[in-house]
Amino acid sequence: MQTFYTLDRLVCGTSKESLSTVTEWESMPPFEYLEAPKVEKRWRSSLQGLGREIKDGSHEETPVPQSEILFSSIADIGKSPKKGSKAENKSETLLRRIDGIYFGIAKLENAQGELRRNLRENLKGIKLVDLMLERIVVAARRRFSMIDIYLKTDEHHEVEQHFDDAQLPGMHVMILGR
Repeated sequence: MQTFYTLDRLVCGTSKESLSTVTEWESMPPFEYLEAPKVEKRWRSSLQGLGREIKDGSHEETPVPQSEILFSSIADIGKSPKKGSKAENKSETLLRRIDGIYFGIAKLENAQGELRRNLRENLKGIKLVDLMLERIVVAARRRFSMIDIYLKTDEHHEVEQHFDDAQLPGMHVMILGR
């Protein structure tokens, strides 16, 4: 569940309101949260806004750097640049957020695989396990689909894949100003 919540923060942003909303989602029963229309509605809205920012080249500063939410200890993502540095520009901020989202997708896929292996190994023959796993997979696919739809690239922008095709088949990230 934590990987879902981390992805929520990356997709929905880091304003106080967004963080409060995600914190509220964390208190919901897990399967209610996974299937909640209000979560999907907020994701859709956030991804549409991010897509507009990418296409327009506009970006509103977020009060908490995205990298501090998920990546504070991951060396290859690096730390957020200090305020006022040349790297702290709109394109870099958007790229860090997009990188975070796609990294979060890979982490969620890995967590799902591990959960599947553990539950099937430890609870062999219990039909409930397959039903639970299916609900988790469906929730993840809906979220991945929204990301793919709203952050879809178009032929007028350069495209770069940030992960191997084996990890994220068909998903590409739009690169700004490169």
